[in-house]
Amino acid sequence: MKILPVMLLLATGASASAIEPRGIPVYSKCYDSANAHGSYNTFTTYVPDLRAFTYNNVISSVVNDGVWIYYDDFNYEGTLLLVAGIDGTTNFGSIYGNKASSLRFAGSQDCMNCERWILYEGTSYTGSEFYGTNDTPILGSFSARANSIITIGESYWTFYDGDSYTGHSVCVRPNHFLYAGQVKLIFGIYPFVTNLGLANNAIRSVKSGCHSKNMVASVELEVLESTNNTRVLALSSLN
Repeated sequence: MKILPVMLLLATGASASAIEPRGIPVYSKCYDSANAHGSYNTFTTYVPDLRAFTYNNVISSVVNDGVWIYYDDFNYEGTLLLVAGIDGTTNFGSIYGNKASSLRFAGSQDCMNCERWILYEGTSYTGSEFYGTNDTPILGSFSARANSIITIGESYWTFYDGDSYTGHSVCVRPNHFLYAGQVKLIFGIYPFVTNLGLANNAIRSVKSGCHSKNMVASVELEVLESTNNTRVLALSSLN
């Protein structure tokens, strides 16, 4: 399956002090034309097949709350775009527009900045997923299946290749921050676990906080475009 280069688009507003998490649901309002014009569908849940909404290969722009991933194939395969925003408008452009076939968010459906870690079976957030909000000594059926990670919120997390917090470990910390008024969105993106010093299909337990001498920040991103309320960045590790 062809996997396209991933861009991360961050839609932001003005920064402010005394920021509090936004305890409202995520959403993605998807338009068939640029600049949030034309007909649209608003999604608040996972959509493995946009044909069900007669919206396959239609999306040209979006207005988002939260972290959303758009795929150029059905069932979350072939990563197209990862868009993080706070009521931000993002144009997909000629390269990525009219290609999305499935979509889903990363994190909590009810609170876009609430603490959560998400493991994905494929690299670049493809395939099935498994998530948690606290210490997890055994991952059950998802043990030794993860190949990419996203974290939401300010917490550090330690991932282990052994059950019950044993074996080789790595501590990850978020370093992507969006602010708009009194709202914030903080997250970390790790499209390849091998970049963290872990083997593919190796993670077996997760613990809140940093309990490893190996610490890795989220992927550094190259800014491609910046306007008053949108920043377009590329995942440098995928170039």
